[in-house]
Amino acid sequence: MTQVIASRLLDSPPEEAFDRLTRLASRLLGAPVALVTFVGEDRAFFKSAIGLQEPWASRRCTPLSHSFCRHVVATGAPLIVEDARRHPLVRANPAIRELGWIAYAGVPLTTSDGVVAGALAVADSMPRIWSPRDVALLEDLAASVVTEIELRAPRAPRLTGAVSPAPGDPAAGMFEASVLPMGLVRPDGRWLRANRALADLLGTTTDALVDCPAEAFTHPADRAADQEALRLLLAGECSSYTTEKRLLRHGEVPVWVISTVTRLPDESGAPAHFHVALQDITERKRAEQDLRVREERYRLVAESTQDAVWDWDLLTDRIVWGERITGIFGYHRHALGASAAWWYERLHADDRERVVSGIHAAIARGAEDWTDDYRFRRADGRYAYVRDRATIVRDEAGDAIRMVGALVDTTDRTRAELLARGQSRLLEQIAAGLDLDAVLERIVRFTEAHGSDLLACVMLLDPDTGVLRLAAGPSLPPEARAALAFVP
Repeated sequence: MTQVIASRLLDSPPEEAFDRLTRLASRLLGAPVALVTFVGEDRAFFKSAIGLQEPWASRRCTPLSHSFCRHVVATGAPLIVEDARRHPLVRANPAIRELGWIAYAGVPLTTSDGVVAGALAVADSMPRIWSPRDVALLEDLAASVVTEIELRAPRAPRLTGAVSPAPGDPAAGMFEASVLPMGLVRPDGRWLRANRALADLLGTTTDALVDCPAEAFTHPADRAADQEALRLLLAGECSSYTTEKRLLRHGEVPVWVISTVTRLPDESGAPAHFHVALQDITERKRAEQDLRVREERYRLVAESTQDAVWDWDLLTDRIVWGERITGIFGYHRHALGASAAWWYERLHADDRERVVSGIHAAIARGAEDWTDDYRFRRADGRYAYVRDRATIVRDEAGDAIRMVGALVDTTDRTRAELLARGQSRLLEQIAAGLDLDAVLERIVRFTEAHGSDLLACVMLLDPDTGVLRLAAGPSLPPEARAALAFVP
């Protein structure tokens, strides 16, 4: 049966209804690649593909040897791969090398009669840990993909006035038992049929919905967009459309949904009916709003300080820098690296091992914060003294998943402290009667260490002869030492 469904969909042209769902999967899970795949006898065909590189994007298929999705179709179960290079099932798959797929998450597209028609999947070019929420989002979107597949299944001619399928029609059971809210809308915009899931979503009953205007349940602010999309649908410019909008539960409580509306063909030429499939995304919208509030708060705090704020995702090794790093250290936005390796390469060689070991130790002992002082290379190649402070964010299991911190440029203060300590040590050495030449050499080295790209020396004047003599210049090149040995 799987092959029958796949053979009907293999080589079919791209459709916006499927592309919207793959774009949504890519956006929600933050994955660069998203696919709707049907598996044939000798290849995996991409009904929809977002972020696929060439030549695969143009071919819209891969050999089965390159397919991760074939395992999903074969088992009928999700396949979750954090690092394909270490996964026993796919570590030898050529897609790792040729398509750059390292992380993968795929769920089956299971029709109402239990047939696995294909897979909805996302992939990334770096290792990542897929959360249960990620898999749940994929499964919700897969239900919408299945709806699109079943809407395209061959069906008997419609009776335009029929409210219910014929007795014994398996579609009736699927329609009523589906957990996906769905319904049929008449040409006049009123509900013809609604399943229990739709009635529950709107806080009413299926009987109460019949003959009610469908638009009455849409939030007033979203009705104009709905009307424009419906106009395009009736004009034949598209066969279906998907949008995010608000419905009104009990007539007043906003509920966010993904709404897919499909125009149902009618061979008799009668006005079209519409199939409506909904997915409740209220929790996702609430989470997105909370995230926007937190990000805005984070942005305002970052802008109110003179610190270079950073946010390091420990699971993906991606690091995001605040705007201040450009002004403090001179780096342009396009020059900032997206991984911690960029920061690591700019640590002073003498500080690098100590700083990284300190971070690992703080994470290992369960600390909630970390602080260290080190030297960080500016865009011009000079080193700045900085103090780095961060909060370590942990998940429910106590594992570190994120660090959020800020770099403070302490160069002026640190140099002043080092200068004061150095001067004190030199005075102590002079008071202790240390050999003059040794004291002078230490003064020169101290000056060079705390200056900016300079070479220093000390010249002594012989009062009897009026000749200047080089007393200390350990860093001078030999030719300079020879020239300054005696200056009349």
